[in-house]
Amino acid sequence: MEMKSEGLLGVGDVGQGYISFNTSSPSREAQHLFTTGLALHYGFWYDLSAVYLEAALETDSNFAMAACMQSMAYFHGLWGYEYPEQALPALNRISSMNTSQVTDREWMYINATRILWLSDGSTMERVALWRDAMGRIVEAYPDDVDAVTFMALAELTLVYPGERGFLKRGDVPGTIASLHRALNLNRYHTGALHMLVHASDSPGSTAKAARYGAERLGATAPDSFHLHHMPTHLFLRVGDWEACALGNTNAQGAKMRFLERNGADAKDRSQWDWHSLEFLHYCFLQQERYGDAEELGALMAPLGPVDDHSWRIRRRLVSSRYVVETRGWNTSWDFDTDIPCLICSMGECKDCVGDLFDGQFEWVYMANAAGRLAGGISAVELGELDTAEACARDLERYVAETSAVEPLSMTMAMYALEMRGYIECVGHDRYEDGLAYLAAAHEFELQWDPPAYGPPAPIVPVSEMYGWLLLRNPNVTPRDVAFAQDLFRYSLNQNPKRRHSVQGFALATVDS
Repeated sequence: MEMKSEGLLGVGDVGQGYISFNTSSPSREAQHLFTTGLALHYGFWYDLSAVYLEAALETDSNFAMAACMQSMAYFHGLWGYEYPEQALPALNRISSMNTSQVTDREWMYINATRILWLSDGSTMERVALWRDAMGRIVEAYPDDVDAVTFMALAELTLVYPGERGFLKRGDVPGTIASLHRALNLNRYHTGALHMLVHASDSPGSTAKAARYGAERLGATAPDSFHLHHMPTHLFLRVGDWEACALGNTNAQGAKMRFLERNGADAKDRSQWDWHSLEFLHYCFLQQERYGDAEELGALMAPLGPVDDHSWRIRRRLVSSRYVVETRGWNTSWDFDTDIPCLICSMGECKDCVGDLFDGQFEWVYMANAAGRLAGGISAVELGELDTAEACARDLERYVAETSAVEPLSMTMAMYALEMRGYIECVGHDRYEDGLAYLAAAHEFELQWDPPAYGPPAPIVPVSEMYGWLLLRNPNVTPRDVAFAQDLFRYSLNQNPKRRHSVQGFALATVDS
């Protein structure tokens, strides 16, 4: 049963019953608030985690671990954000507390957190030191599942920025094995299960092996919307559209229950769990539930004078996918205006491109590029080649603007080459030139392994477009058909059961 202090938002069952992080606080109520705050942290519900930990501190003003964990609520490593201006005041409260009862284990956590926030060096250098400090806790307390969870978070954060590391989480040495060992001690620990899903977010065997944990995650925290959604990353990796759709539907249901529980307007679309609904929309498209996808997309109409920045990004992505997946070509939608980065949209522009720990601009480019590709393909199919050329020029501009940023620049290059190839092949019937563009894009794709988590980026996988254009060539040869089969096979290896790749492979097989 949920215990709720007066004035706190009710969160329901977010997995706090499976967490047993004992502290030195003598207050049972403060310990409960701390445990709930930690559970919220494990569900990436950071704002409410900080609120519950503040309530724990109000109940026990000497609760050092609550201050320590409150500072961690401002570190969002897997999302690429940190907020030291909020974290440091929380952490510094410990220095004025009576800490005579703080245990050696708790001091190790506090000192590790101080290392994260107070060490010299870049974010990644500080995270590496924090990871090592968490490793020392695991060494000293091998049964501490929470320490393993935070160490995994550090290891996964470290692969975020470079060498397409964000997309290679399954390659983190020892992380998955450590999490499995921790789950042998507590198989329903929400933090360890959540980190296991993130660590396994790669195509093929890694996702399949972690599926047993993914299927448990939502059940351990039925009111944590993100923990219903996160397993669907693995379901998408294996092409289980039914499970993926169900998980994201459950995520939205959990968000609606939260709103209703706290007297908010559940019909206020700005409060919905749109990240999960974006995944659900893609599932609908793969299931050929076009009516459901269209209805869901219509709910993403502009909110009015205040149109949330992330909402605009998501709407552009959803609209672009709908066009290319249904092949309902049209150019009467908002695909050719740039969404500015959040910082630039708020006033004076700063040089945010290249800031590897500020992920907002990446999503802006991804959304803008998706719109240009979907709009550009539509324009080619409708004979509006001037519009298609404008889209190609914009995509080439994005390549130049992101040239210093991996992996974003590679994604923009694939988008630009796809667009040029499509214009040449379909728009001008110059298949030899057009297919050369796709061949160059495919070289980039071969380095893009594994592909972007979630729905594919580019929104039309290069190998899939390349295969279809080979088959569409009036002068297609048996060798081309065999190569198209290989391309569709590659696309399906990266995007299992993706509908257009399945159809392309079937057509190539018949033609052979």
